[in-house]
Amino acid sequence: MRRLIHIVTGIILICAPAALAGCTDASWAKVTAIGTPARVTCYSGGEVILDDFSTGKVSSESTSDGIYFNSRTTGRLVEVSADCVVDHMTVVPAGWAPVLP
Repeated sequence: MRRLIHIVTGIILICAPAALAGCTDASWAKVTAIGTPARVTCYSGGEVILDDFSTGKVSSESTSDGIYFNSRTTGRLVEVSADCVVDHMTVVPAGWAPVLP
């Protein structure tokens, strides 16, 4: 129920102001991804330094370039400041092994 409320609120906040221009598929995807697990892959010097899955939302720091999330692998809070790709609503690939700091 809480997720549904977040989705509806997100739709109103993101799509309502853009009603004249239309709600893009990217805006819709961002709203529906609220609170969903994601794969987080971070790089430094072209090397993977972190590859893990979150248990829910991946959040960003407002005062830095960092992100943080709860690790599905360890159950702990992970904070990282790096070049990261966050892939929402993806499944764990067969044979996948986490890369942890």
